[in-house]
This record gives sequence, C-alpha cells and structure tokens, in this order.
Amino acid sequence: MFAIFDRQQGFLCFATRIADGFRGHWQDGVTLAPLPDDLYTLPCGPGWPDRIVGVSLDDHGLYRVFSYTDDVVGSGFRSTGLIYGGTFDRFPRRTQRKLGHHYLSGE
Repeated sequence: MFAIFDRQQGFLCFATRIADGFRGHWQDGVTLAPLPDDLYTLPCGPGWPDRIVGVSLDDHGLYRVFSYTDDVVGSGFRSTGLIYGGTFDRFPRRTQRKLGHHYLSGE
C-alpha cells in the first residue's frame, strides 16, 4: 500500500496502486490500521471528527486514522498533521486525471 502526501491540501491518502505519471510524494510499503467506527458519524459530543492521521512511533510504515486529534496522545502514534483523504484502489482516480487534476503534470 502507498501513503500519498498532499501537504498543500493537508491530506494523506492511501492507495494500492499509483497511476503512471503521478508526480506527488508517496511512501511505499505502508500499512493502514482499520478505520475507527465513528470517523463519519454525526457528532453527539466533542464536535465533528478531525480525521487526523498518525504514524506509529515504533514502525514508520504503520498509519492509523484517529477520529479526534486528542485521541493521538498516549496512543503510541504521533500526528502527521494531515487529514485522512481516503483510501483508493488507484491514485489519482481516473476521474481526477480526466479533469486535469493537479497531481499529473501536463494534463
């Protein structure tokens, strides 16, 4: 799996494949822990989920999405400062390439 970093937009996405011509920054061979159940639920307490991505302190290839930034404290992970941008089979998706998405140069 690949971790794709979009620091300009503040997102960290994950994908099993990267499309030819992709000019962004990524890390190969990563693992994404299962997503939390409350990642997309309506808030009933502390507010909308932050969807912050953390990386393990012991294994820099292990990522975990935390619903709230405060959940990272004491978890054995450190915050990447980036928001979870989704998991994809291929990145960027074909619809992004057809629209001339900024991830591919010359399109």
